[in-house]
Amino acid sequence: MYWETLALEDINKHVHLALSQNVRYGNDVVMGYPASFLDRKVFPKDDLSKPSIFWRTLWENPNHIGCHTFGLSESVFEGTHKIERDLLRICAEEIFDATPKSWDGYVAAGGTEANIQALWVLRNYWVNKNTISASSKRSGRGSARKLHDEISIISSEDRHYSIDKAAGILNLHHEVIPVSERSRQMDVAYLSKTIDEEIKAGVKFLAIVLNMGSTMYGSVDDITKITELLKSKQVDFLIHVDAAFGGFIYPFLNFENRMNFSNPHIVSFTLDAHKMLQAPYGTGIYLSRKGFIEGVLTEGASYVKGQDCTLSGSRSGANAISVWMILRAYGSQGGIEFCHEIWERTNSLCAELDALQVQYFRESFMNIVTISSPYISESIAHKYRLVPNCHENPQWWKIVVMDHVTPQIIASFLSELSEYLIASFALNKKAVKIEPFSEHF
Repeated sequence: MYWETLALEDINKHVHLALSQNVRYGNDVVMGYPASFLDRKVFPKDDLSKPSIFWRTLWENPNHIGCHTFGLSESVFEGTHKIERDLLRICAEEIFDATPKSWDGYVAAGGTEANIQALWVLRNYWVNKNTISASSKRSGRGSARKLHDEISIISSEDRHYSIDKAAGILNLHHEVIPVSERSRQMDVAYLSKTIDEEIKAGVKFLAIVLNMGSTMYGSVDDITKITELLKSKQVDFLIHVDAAFGGFIYPFLNFENRMNFSNPHIVSFTLDAHKMLQAPYGTGIYLSRKGFIEGVLTEGASYVKGQDCTLSGSRSGANAISVWMILRAYGSQGGIEFCHEIWERTNSLCAELDALQVQYFRESFMNIVTISSPYISESIAHKYRLVPNCHENPQWWKIVVMDHVTPQIIASFLSELSEYLIASFALNKKAVKIEPFSEHF
């Protein structure tokens, strides 16, 4: 067993070279990715040479294993555990309208983990609820196996792929509901028929996953319509909301948002701070109502004070602290103002696309704009690093208006798009009038 020892100076050179080969949000043209550079207020670029409190937390390496919102946790890291609890309180109570101390949660490795955690919690909630009185551990396990067949996941065609991962890992049946291409809303008639078929097949419990800002389109599911349909059926259901992208923008713009803990059918939320909040990667958030997360406590983690009910176990406290720092640096009003600025930039982009008669989808209170592929050349899409819905034969190209997507970048994109459309329609001799690009920004 042998690998070469490198001097620290050589190691640094290798890492600098590697970073130079990556995209740089501050220098390159990147319009399609749902991330950005780190928040400039909390992590100013000019101060990279100076020690900061965040780098100190990385160096001191606090472990945030377990869940710190109930029971016991490792007292040696209690100081930073308190900061994570305050972060979770802000998300649950201030953003998603939970009553005080009615929630649990933790900072996860990302939205994928948080979604898997959510469905794991729902599965165990129903299994434990229905096998707790089993006469023996052996019969309890047998009952649990049967109950797995009585639980189904239902999600939108526009779900994140982590829902498919969760279904596979948890060995649960998963039904996918098609959506309208125009509205990106679930086909309610198809959903109703699917629920009836699931009930007929012996399913008693439905884990419903709704989107607050789907990955590709930024679409938000109609919770009122879906909840009313589910209440009309003879089936037990609970809702998990995947707000990995939308959670840190949609409630900041839509003050009439009904997708929050005031809805008694919603059990949990997923958020991703490394998207709109511009936190370091590895800052997903899982939020749950009280009385659910205990169902996944792992007795084998006896050496962990309070045991463990998280999917990832050990995790860096620095990530939780980074999110808390950002939320506290802005405050609620600053967060609203930041989101509103991004929203207005998105509105301006859409106004120009309308003038160019481009077909696109955009949720009103989101900053994702997804353009139909006939209206954009692949060369433009690649130049501006837009993201396709699939790489083999794209039907849609996604723009995400983030902090680094400046008005100047948007204006340059629109100018090239306008030239392409004029040339394309003239070549195809289509009777469509396209006005030359106007400097809207």
